[in-house]
Amino acid sequence: LELENLHGALDAAIENDQGALAAHCAQNMARTFDARGPLLSGLTVLERTLTAVTLDGEDQCRLLRWQGYLLVKMGRPDDAKSKYLAASAIAKELKLPYLKVAALSDFGRLYRGQGHWRKALDSFSKALRMAKKNDLHIWIGGAHFFLGALQRNYGLEDLGLAHFEAALASTRETGPLRRDGNLLGHLGLMWAIQGRFDQAQDCYEASIAIAQKVGDRRTEGW
Repeated sequence: LELENLHGALDAAIENDQGALAAHCAQNMARTFDARGPLLSGLTVLERTLTAVTLDGEDQCRLLRWQGYLLVKMGRPDDAKSKYLAASAIAKELKLPYLKVAALSDFGRLYRGQGHWRKALDSFSKALRMAKKNDLHIWIGGAHFFLGALQRNYGLEDLGLAHFEAALASTRETGPLRRDGNLLGHLGLMWAIQGRFDQAQDCYEASIAIAQKVGDRRTEGW
């Protein structure tokens, strides 16, 4: 029902050339498809909105970034790069700090998807410093999350755990709840790696409870 309502609102917004409303609907639909699938449907909604309605620079940037994000998850890094480059060009023109942090984070995800761990680490580290400098709390949490994942993959569990804990503290202040569930799952894995299974179980159970509450299927395999 939620998707049907969003789809109807998007159709109306496009018909009346209401760019801000169309972008809002498209982002919420993309977020839903990201959580529940299929990712291709999210990509299609974003492309339609980008081409069918008049959008301001910030909304264009947001939708392009969403496309890049979904394309990375779909294993299409080259296609994602073109979207990120287009979004980055808009971000430079607008000169907004949060968009600069977003661009660094986007390329960090791209490098991670391509297996360029050191480039990814550098991008996320720069994103974290810039986010802290500009008090962009939601981006601070995101940078900590990705740095935690990278450190874990390097085998640096203590550093990874510290970043995940910092990310959880940040996202509990800014939301949304789905991010808490995702981070608790990663914390559970970190505790399990360190052999602290009681703490891991607590995190997993809390993560699953949140996932069930918000309808996020990504934890069903745990």
